[in-house]
Amino acid sequence: MRYAKFTKPLTIALSPEVYNVLKEISDADRVSMAECVREILSEMIAPYLDMDENQSKSKANREEESNGSN
Repeated sequence: MRYAKFTKPLTIALSPEVYNVLKEISDADRVSMAECVREILSEMIAPYLDMDENQSKSKANREEESNGSN
């Protein structure tokens, strides 16, 4: 059985210029416009995802250290 990979829909309004560029990029890459937007967003938010992961690791390390010192 296949499971849905993308389950959170999002509707956005684009200027005609941005829409046309996005359409050109997606046509050239032979992917859907949605896939093109997902790729662009993934690249843009990657530093924030890494930051969240590092903050979670730091918090876990602090908690582990405080539990070990008791």
